[in-house]
Amino acid sequence: NDPLSQIREILQSEGRRGAIYSPGMNEAIPITLFVYGTLKRGGRHHREFCSRVVSVESATIYGRLHALDSGYPLLNIPIENVLGQGTSDPAADARAQKVFDLNAARDLPHPDGDWDLIQGELITFPDAARDLPPIDQLEEYDASRAQNLYSRRLAAVRTHGGLRAAWLYTGYGGQNGSGRRAA
Repeated sequence: NDPLSQIREILQSEGRRGAIYSPGMNEAIPITLFVYGTLKRGGRHHREFCSRVVSVESATIYGRLHALDSGYPLLNIPIENVLGQGTSDPAADARAQKVFDLNAARDLPHPDGDWDLIQGELITFPDAARDLPPIDQLEEYDASRAQNLYSRRLAAVRTHGGLRAAWLYTGYGGQNGSGRRAA
């Protein structure tokens, strides 16, 4: 099995057994997002939505970046690199992310096909339950809806320190672009 398949199996088995639950569930749990557009430092929405960020570092992920007619960017990633789908429980999503970080692979293989290396930032918020819902709302992501323009997904991103798990907002469906491909 490749490393990403092994991690998916761990997340699925942990979720079925309820092992993602941890003592101190009311404690603030950090959550990390990969951002590639308006939430990056200097971006249109960074100041308003990222004022509580405790760390920012450069990161990359394989994907295809599209420019929507509205001017917003939309990232598609290879569906095989998706480790999890966002839920309506930010704290549970943060715990799922921690499971991945504990079992992170050494390297992220280049996916088959025409995928670019997308530059972005890895931003960490101190409290998933407080900090993630406003960003979900900004991105018009609702876990209870069957389709959203942006879908929050867990994927591996590469940093200078190695692979990390990060939530990111991607185009719905993972592979088909919407709008024109950014140059």
